[in-house]
Amino acid sequence: MLWLRTLLFTILVPGTELVLIPLVVVARGLGPRIGLDPARYAGLVPLAVGLGVIVRCFADFIRRGRGTPAIYDPPRELVVAGLYRYVRNPQYVSVVLAVIGEALLSGRVALFGYAAFMAIGYHLFVRYYEEPTLGRLFRERTPATARRCRDGCRGGEQRCLSQTDLPQWDKPETRNQKQIRRAKRRSAEKPPEMMRAIKRIAMAVDRGL
Repeated sequence: MLWLRTLLFTILVPGTELVLIPLVVVARGLGPRIGLDPARYAGLVPLAVGLGVIVRCFADFIRRGRGTPAIYDPPRELVVAGLYRYVRNPQYVSVVLAVIGEALLSGRVALFGYAAFMAIGYHLFVRYYEEPTLGRLFRERTPATARRCRDGCRGGEQRCLSQTDLPQWDKPETRNQKQIRRAKRRSAEKPPEMMRAIKRIAMAVDRGL
């Protein structure tokens, strides 16, 4: 069922962004055209990379996040594996890459402008909608990640979803960390014992009086 919902989202959103809009621009000859022959075939590289990353990200959403990439049907679990260990939101980067590849192949200046427009739009969307939403949804599970998600776009400069910011239970615990955790636990258990001892002494003194 998740695959079906993801397929529907792929047709509606990436299909519109990467197929319908570029097809309209090329078919109608909107804007000037740059003659890049034969260098325009270099656009196959970012196009192929972008499409491959999109497929990989969508698969991670289904298998690891138990949801879809759609904002109306988001993952139930925070995805911090695969490409999300290194890039904060690789599917947005891949969509822009794919559009740049289409712009190179067609030579349409309008598609280069469209790629820039999408990059700015994604940045604003992530900054003012997606990051606050992730913070609310996953604050209890990943408080450090939620705090770091305030800063920067998902381009990678803060890398709030990188391996360095994974929750502690997702990282191997070193021997020193175990010793520190046990020492903290023991110190946290001492005050109640001290209070009980003081209470016993007070009761003994009270009996003596």
